[in-house]
Amino acid sequence: MTGESSEHSTRTFNFSYPTCTNPQVVFRLSVPVALDARPRARELVQRLIRMFHVPVYLENELNEKLAQFIAEETKKLRDDRDAALLARLRGAGGGEGGAEGGAAAGGAESAVRLWERRFKDHVFEFAEHKGTSEEEEFAALYHKLVHSPALAGVLRAQAGLAAAARAAAAARDQDIQDLTLRQTEEMEEAVRLLNVSWSEQQINALAARQCEAQDTARARGRSQLDALAHAQRQEHRRALRSAVPSVLTTFPQAVPAVAGGGGPRGVWGGGGGATHAEESFTIHLGSQLKQTHNLRIVAADVEDLFEAPHADDASAESRQLQTALALYSGELSGVVVLRGAAGARGAGGGGPAAARLSTDHHFPALDDQLQHIADLTREPIEKRNQLRHERRVAEAAAGAGAGAGAGAGGGGAGAARRADRDVVVTRHSNLPDAHVVFHLVINDDDLRGGEMSSRHAAILGLRSVLQAASRHDVTSLALPLLLRHELTEEMTAAWCVRRAELVLKCVKGFMLEAAGGGGALLRTLTLAAPAALTPPVFAALRALLPAVFRLSTPLKIKRAA
Repeated sequence: MTGESSEHSTRTFNFSYPTCTNPQVVFRLSVPVALDARPRARELVQRLIRMFHVPVYLENELNEKLAQFIAEETKKLRDDRDAALLARLRGAGGGEGGAEGGAAAGGAESAVRLWERRFKDHVFEFAEHKGTSEEEEFAALYHKLVHSPALAGVLRAQAGLAAAARAAAAARDQDIQDLTLRQTEEMEEAVRLLNVSWSEQQINALAARQCEAQDTARARGRSQLDALAHAQRQEHRRALRSAVPSVLTTFPQAVPAVAGGGGPRGVWGGGGGATHAEESFTIHLGSQLKQTHNLRIVAADVEDLFEAPHADDASAESRQLQTALALYSGELSGVVVLRGAAGARGAGGGGPAAARLSTDHHFPALDDQLQHIADLTREPIEKRNQLRHERRVAEAAAGAGAGAGAGAGGGGAGAARRADRDVVVTRHSNLPDAHVVFHLVINDDDLRGGEMSSRHAAILGLRSVLQAASRHDVTSLALPLLLRHELTEEMTAAWCVRRAELVLKCVKGFMLEAAGGGGALLRTLTLAAPAALTPPVFAALRALLPAVFRLSTPLKIKRAA
């Protein structure tokens, strides 16, 4: 506490009392009291009695008056302090007389309203108790329908709407392709007639018009698809709401029978009827209380595991059924997709392409979710990048001098770019076998090297993914085994084995850590290796699983003859 603040928080306590022999003679006691020290009245009274020889029969009266004085002056001190802070907060410092009092009163009222709104928005205890939202009502309605005999009708309706959306997207792509072909022919003809009937300025103007036409066509197609998705979403919800009363009245206790060749919930199927090299294992994890997990290794791109099924795919209906049944449950399916820091598919993609081919009737579109996340995280990302930039500059300056440090630190500190290990989560209801997509941000160049430790950003990102999956009821997860979606030249057989062994050992430790946290149990883990792997390399990767994990094998007992 500074001397100035202590001086402002000191108040003078006055007390007077008559003498015993002559009531007309009055003793006056004037003592400074430091309110910032939070004084106790009874302790101060004892000190006053001893120091100033106050009669002991005045102890009770002195206690009462001193306690009242401390309470009143402390309240005044805090009121003055709060009024000054509010005035400074609102820029209302200064002023004289009534103007100052009016500004302070207005600032207090405005600040109270501001803090009241913030408490209601961010603190659950003070939040306004509102009724069930439209999204929550639709979720409950959909959950009832998919667990009733109306499930087949719901899936057929969704399949019809998805087919219409895919047809519209294909028509859009065909229009853009035709426009590109016409523009290419027109440009080739103009270049052929250069300096004959076309000049360089005319060709440049033609190129500008063609770029503008391309942008207009893409914007028009995107607008048409957005309008179609909005119309389909409204139509789908209106149809489901109208179907609920009759279904629940006719079949109040009905439970759908899973038919049509569907596998167990959470088992991933290949999209489009494609066949992949794969093998499944049952493993045990844990030292004392062992947990059983299903482990699956497959030679396929992660996105191929949940690509949109074709119309002639026999497993399409069963895959959609599994997705619908588990949509609002505690057994969700997730997938890890690697993304570059700028959002494009370098190490990974900008998001599953299948999510853009049909309307999501439960969650916002993929691009809208990514844009919303970018808006929410722009400010904290900029602050984090600025702090890291300043730390690098300070370290460089300390090591090599201020001039070298300033030169090493110039890299756009305020750019709102995501860093390695960042994980962006999107929700989906239109992806077969996947409800949650974990977009792991990682630099593609960092994954090309052969040497990688357990402290690498990609490995720590997988740890964050497994922890989030455990906390949010994701019981089935697919991830790229080699932390690469495609096979490149440097990925030799030895490179693949080393990378797969590191990932498997780290994932095993992360699974044990997540299981010990008390979250949801990861029942099925799918490890996707690049589809272009040769059979010997895939066999080598498959042989790593029994070496890293403890497999569940039956006990064979031979009976004596």
